[in-house]
Amino acid sequence: MKITKIATLDDFRRLEGRQLFVSEPVHITEQRIQDFCRGTLNEEWIHWDSERARKSYLGNIIAPGLFLPALFPGLFWQHMAVDLPRFIVKGIEGIRVFRPVMVDTQVFANVTLARVLERPGEGGVRQRGGRGQREVMRHGHGVGVPADREVREQV
Repeated sequence: MKITKIATLDDFRRLEGRQLFVSEPVHITEQRIQDFCRGTLNEEWIHWDSERARKSYLGNIIAPGLFLPALFPGLFWQHMAVDLPRFIVKGIEGIRVFRPVMVDTQVFANVTLARVLERPGEGGVRQRGGRGQREVMRHGHGVGVPADREVREQV
C-alpha cells in the first residue's frame, strides 16, 4: 500500500486536483456494526436484533448513519502520513447517508484533493460530508484542503 507523506504546505499544493487514494474494501460485519454501536451507546434494534431486522423492510441489520464517516479517518491514515504541527480534527458537518449500509457488504473510500485554500490564522481540521470535502488547516498559517470523497458500497 502506497503512503503519501505530507510534511509541508507545498506537499498539499502538489497534490491539488489529484486522487490521494482508493482504500481497500472494508467488509461490514454484524460484529463491526455492533462494536460501533456499543461505543456510541446506540441500542436501536435495527443494529442488534438480526431476526427482527430480517423480517423488516430492510431485510438485515444495518449500520448507524455515522458509521461510514467514522471509518474515514482510519482509511485516511492507512494511506496518508501527515506531519504538520497542530493537525487535529475539529468536527464533521453536512453528512448525508443516501441508503443503509447493510451487513455483508463492502465499502471503500475514493479520495481526491479538490483544492488547497489558504486561511491565515485558522487552525484544526474540518471535514464536510455528502460528496464530501475535507479541510486541513494548521495554526498560525491556516490552509484548507477540501477533498472530494466518495464512499461506495460493493455487494
